[in-house]
Amino acid sequence: MKFDIEKDALRKALDQVKLKGCVETVKRVLISGKGKEVFITGSDGTDFIRKKIPAVGVSGKAIQVEVDLKGLQAAAKGLPSGTHHLCAEAESITLDYGRGTMTVKSEDNPGIAELPEAESFITIPAADLKAMISKTRHAVTDDVTKNPALHYAFLHIVKRGRMLRMVGTDGHRLAYYEKGVTGGDKKIRAALKEGLMISRNILDQVDKALGKKPAGDVRIGCGKKDPRRVFIEYGDTVATCLSASPTYPDYEKVIKIQENTSATVARNMLGEAVARAKVSVASIRHSDRAVVLEVNDDGLTFSVDKSSAAFKMNEAIAATHLKGGSTIRINNSYLEKALREVDTKNVKIAIDTPERPVTIRSASDPGHFQIIMPMRA
Repeated sequence: MKFDIEKDALRKALDQVKLKGCVETVKRVLISGKGKEVFITGSDGTDFIRKKIPAVGVSGKAIQVEVDLKGLQAAAKGLPSGTHHLCAEAESITLDYGRGTMTVKSEDNPGIAELPEAESFITIPAADLKAMISKTRHAVTDDVTKNPALHYAFLHIVKRGRMLRMVGTDGHRLAYYEKGVTGGDKKIRAALKEGLMISRNILDQVDKALGKKPAGDVRIGCGKKDPRRVFIEYGDTVATCLSASPTYPDYEKVIKIQENTSATVARNMLGEAVARAKVSVASIRHSDRAVVLEVNDDGLTFSVDKSSAAFKMNEAIAATHLKGGSTIRINNSYLEKALREVDTKNVKIAIDTPERPVTIRSASDPGHFQIIMPMRA
């Protein structure tokens, strides 16, 4: 199988199918052809991401060849700028750049399987999926010692099928974002009612494929053989994963919080206080980087009172829509990341009791919700 491809297009495709993990297959990519189309696939055994590459002048018999990812990336990086000829054979892939060639041999024991089949889809705007990923991914854990289900975002239909919600949690914090959804046949809606789980690997690569300002629509589907397998199709990219855990934690019990105390503050004002506190607690181990939020009649007070902090601080932040009065101690790093994902001018901070999570909401976007668990004094 032979074709021409531009250097930067090849490098971009290789970067977009690169998955993280310790299994042998993540070190490889599969180059395959179907008619006049050419694909690159990366896999860790359960997660797959396949990208159709902009190949020109495809000729010869369509084949499948598996090669070392780093080797092909290095060869592609070494190409001169412009369009070059690629020849894929059973034994190797050769890049011809006119005055020379670079050859990457195929793997002796190929391990990347065929992409599983999808059967049923629902369509949403690509910009909505981009927002869901960006506002929840920070809460999805990368700690290998935690419940395997927490390494996934949870996607499901709520509010009588009218809203599609993505949830991420690591047990210390939680974030969800939801947007309206319509359409979809019975199978995909049934799968989304139960919930589909999307791995951190796939979230990262889909986010990369969507780009900064995605246009058009995304198709979200379930597997033909296993409805728990989720598929995401956007443009020339198909990503799919199967959860390592049969169920996601019952997060809805956690988010049922009485907001007995609340205040609305300017996001940038609270963000500046968080930035100052970050310097104060930088030398303290991550799990002890606590700040204190107090809502009272005068507004919101933000403070650092740890004796091991570089300096103590106490800052009054103007607030509106004040209700009740309470104090809570939370992790400053978690608060920083939560505020980073709020893209509205004001945020609403709500507290039930010092022993219950604090909620952080966008003051003007009801679909965005976050909680942070309290810390002990």
